[in-house]
Amino acid sequence: MRYKPSVFPQRGDELMSGLINKTYLDHHATTPLCEASRRAMQHLLASGLGNPSSIHGSGQAARHWLERARAQVAAAVDCPPRCVVFTSGATEANALAWQSVSRVGTGTAVTTHVEHAGVTMLADEAESKGWQVVRLSLSPKGNLHLHELPPSWEFASALMVSNELGLRLPVEELCRQTRNQGGLFHTDATQALGKINLKALDADFISLSAHKIGGPSGVGALVVNDGVELAPLWPGHQERGLRAGTENLLGVVGFGAACEDLPTRIAAMDRVRKLRDSLATGIANLGTECLRHLDNVDPKLETGSCLSVAFLGIDAADLVMGLDIEGIAISAGSACSSGTLQPSPVIAHLVRDQDRRQAIAKGTIRISLGPENTEQDVEHALRGLKTTLTRLTNLR
Repeated sequence: MRYKPSVFPQRGDELMSGLINKTYLDHHATTPLCEASRRAMQHLLASGLGNPSSIHGSGQAARHWLERARAQVAAAVDCPPRCVVFTSGATEANALAWQSVSRVGTGTAVTTHVEHAGVTMLADEAESKGWQVVRLSLSPKGNLHLHELPPSWEFASALMVSNELGLRLPVEELCRQTRNQGGLFHTDATQALGKINLKALDADFISLSAHKIGGPSGVGALVVNDGVELAPLWPGHQERGLRAGTENLLGVVGFGAACEDLPTRIAAMDRVRKLRDSLATGIANLGTECLRHLDNVDPKLETGSCLSVAFLGIDAADLVMGLDIEGIAISAGSACSSGTLQPSPVIAHLVRDQDRRQAIAKGTIRISLGPENTEQDVEHALRGLKTTLTRLTNLR
């Protein structure tokens, strides 16, 4: 059948703009494009540059932009630019780190029960190849149960900030012990970049993503220590033979510009925390039975950007859709898995009450804030929650 443009709605841009939420509280899923990133990409588009692999002038100008962005990302984590490998995002960066280790024989790997789904699947895959995988639990205070560590291990991977909880995991001690074992340590710092300073982190692999710091989607990086060998996921000539396909120059340039804007983003986190606390207080006063996850966590382990709360007897999917109608964007767990509308395994792990575990996990929503949010957004969210909870309660 021939393609017929007429089957698509006319004035599509106007229709799509009507779907965009007035109050965006899903920054852990993705962040609005920052002005620095937008300006850099617009400038690049106007320049009409060539392919970074070409040897003519236009190609070499593109190569200059690529390496400039590499230096900007490197500066954000205080490493030499040669240590930055651009990828399509943190998922690919995680896979590049894990598979570089797991492809070489077998051994013991350590990870946690609260990882992003992408790392959880990589751990399962390594297990299917003969690796022993030890998954550390999280205490109610937010600390890793390091007493669960095996006698020895070759590789450890732990996220630095939880995408579902906004919790900063104390990975430094796990990193230190892994290095003392002669092993390699990887951290998924996707949610940490832009919230905390990463320059003191001494990991062998660090995964990053642009769209969590005001950069564009579809680009990330793996930061690799000097002397650590990587195995490409597939044959190619880009990124020093570690990737295949022409570099995403536009995305990389936007990523670099967003990294240069990180000090502004980090400086705004105190204000973001106050907004989050105001929202938490307002939710507690709504009069609906709810449970805030990790309510007693060590304040030093909080980024202040996220609120994970379960409304008992309410389906999180219904609540997300109801708030969407009110013009408010939140999510139920991780954006990468929330499309399944299944209870989050991370939340299920945290709930000690086995009789209520599934019900609590099923009722959990994630509200995540960023520097763009205001007090008016918090007020709108509380009004929307009250309206939606009343409607859903009456439908029981």
